[in-house]
Amino acid sequence: MTPFEVYTSYLALKQHFTNPNYDFIKYNGKVSASKISFEQRRDNYFFKKLAKRKDVIDYLLANFIENDGQWIGNIANDSECEKLYYNWLKRKQSLEYIFTDNLNKLELVFDHNIKVYNKDYPVLIKKYMHKEICIETLIIIDDLIGCFKYWDKHIEDTYVYPILKTKCLKYKPFLQYNKEKFKKIIVDKFS
Repeated sequence: MTPFEVYTSYLALKQHFTNPNYDFIKYNGKVSASKISFEQRRDNYFFKKLAKRKDVIDYLLANFIENDGQWIGNIANDSECEKLYYNWLKRKQSLEYIFTDNLNKLELVFDHNIKVYNKDYPVLIKKYMHKEICIETLIIIDDLIGCFKYWDKHIEDTYVYPILKTKCLKYKPFLQYNKEKFKKIIVDKFS
């Protein structure tokens, strides 16, 4: 990728995760940006540095998911961002194993993980917030059973929950997995 392409990808992913009306997939990562404005940026060095990577989109995506995005200078230079990327890559490559392991950390009765009691967060969200399960597990379970629709009606929190939901829904189109296989893993575990 050229530094300008890295710049537009960064802007597009940033828009995807922060603007409810922008969809990276739908617009194919297109944003309105000019090469002139890019060249005039004081931080264009960082885009040039990232352009040397072969996995720029994944690297940026991982940092937007794991670190809610940040200034490009940190993403390009921070060793912590590199660790976040490799941890995300490991989860992506061993998704089935991690998903199965995450399910083992949940309550034995599946519904107890989803149900909202006393307007508090359900077990599934609590486990995610305590970093006991990964975001991919949360997204897959929602994709298979639609728990966000239920939670929308029963969780009264108007700050943390909407941010978490948006993050999951924005990440979902990037998460590739075999739906039937993961559905079977849930059924086998909780039946």
